[in-house]
Amino acid sequence: MKQRPNVCTASPLSQAEVPPFRNLHELSDILEALGHHLHAKNWIEIGESGYYCQLAETLGKLARLTTLPLDFPAVDEEFGHICPPGTLAHDEQTRRFLLLVESQANDAD
Repeated sequence: MKQRPNVCTASPLSQAEVPPFRNLHELSDILEALGHHLHAKNWIEIGESGYYCQLAETLGKLARLTTLPLDFPAVDEEFGHICPPGTLAHDEQTRRFLLLVESQANDAD
């Protein structure tokens, strides 16, 4: 029997330290803000690291993907839920998700 990965672990941050969000639109806003904040930190304090620039861009892309299944039910069907499973196998879901991230334009574009 295939073991399910332990994805429900407690955060090292207290609940008060984790940015609260009431819905997926607020989560999108938080991710977008984190991306902008990281860009600023990178520019001012980190030394304009290419790695942290890419990480900040990825946060922005993830923000745009947060509500994608709400807007496009076909995407939700590909990934599915516990029951019923998605139309894509787990490994295919990983590849599809990374393609979705890559398909998002960078903030500067």
